[in-house]
Amino acid sequence: MMGPPPPRAGLDVRGAAEAFNAELAAQLTGATAHAQYVMAGLGATAMLPVISDAQILLPGVFAQLTVPSFEYPRIDAPPALWLIGALPPGPPTVWQPPSWWPELSQRRVVALTQGTVADHDLTDLVQPALDALADEGVLVVAGLGGREIVAGELRVPSNARAVERACRRTRVPSNARVESFFPFDALFPLADVVVTNGGYGGVQLALHHGVPLVVAGGSEDKPAVAARVAGFGVGVDLRTGRPGTAAVGQAVRRVLDEPAFRRRAQGPECGVPVRRPSACRSRHHRRRVTSRAGSGGAVCGPRRPAVGGRGGEGGDVVGEVGIGQGQVDGVVDAGDGRR
Repeated sequence: MMGPPPPRAGLDVRGAAEAFNAELAAQLTGATAHAQYVMAGLGATAMLPVISDAQILLPGVFAQLTVPSFEYPRIDAPPALWLIGALPPGPPTVWQPPSWWPELSQRRVVALTQGTVADHDLTDLVQPALDALADEGVLVVAGLGGREIVAGELRVPSNARAVERACRRTRVPSNARVESFFPFDALFPLADVVVTNGGYGGVQLALHHGVPLVVAGGSEDKPAVAARVAGFGVGVDLRTGRPGTAAVGQAVRRVLDEPAFRRRAQGPECGVPVRRPSACRSRHHRRRVTSRAGSGGAVCGPRRPAVGGRGGEGGDVVGEVGIGQGQVDGVVDAGDGRR
């Protein structure tokens, strides 16, 4: 898990943070040594901190692709850390909607993704979700992150209707559409819930469009992402990377049936206070965070942040800029955590 557990009553946050930092530093010993070797070859003489710290502490600005209210309160965030929100979409991709795309307006839509890294085994999440929702009155739209569908890889679930199981050519339930790729920016605005394995970019984009989530994260930084989704009330954390069919179905029905999830995901009207890192003590950083996260005090919401310079005044950033797509727990820890 990338980062200590979220703050809660009775938890020694500082101890958890210190234990995590020590474990991460040990795991990254080889990577840190290699980075030191490369930097020395470029003429650098200073010793690097552990590489996960260096990528945030060394640039003049480290731009983390999230909003302050999706991070835990911190007291020691470095001034270089800026939370800038999800990046706006780039130029339209060359992509034609499939012929069934108009069906998205006819019933509630469940967007399903297992990401682009931990997608080698579709029985982790895609298959359980298809099984769980086979007889629900929803349209399930699954994207495979660009990978192709192997023949026979997806099957008709045992709980599907008998007439459907009898059709040998059917590999997925009749209420599901599976594609190798579709742009999230095209699908997420039409979705009622996003079921995901917790990839950081996908979660940020779902919340950017105001869509609540069901998250099954079991590797990389995904458990930490899932914990934030649950902690800030914008979805359900299944607390595993391989959920059972019943758990997925129950979570999706809960998110669809309880409007509070969508209200919190959509932003200002939810009334959840913005949680800013301590680096907001910096005048420039405070203005930057306010301009990017909005003044409504929302957890997330469908806003498109501009990407400009310090304080939102234009492109006047001086120094190197790092871009962060994953969690930053290994550098600035949760709660009152000290590094």
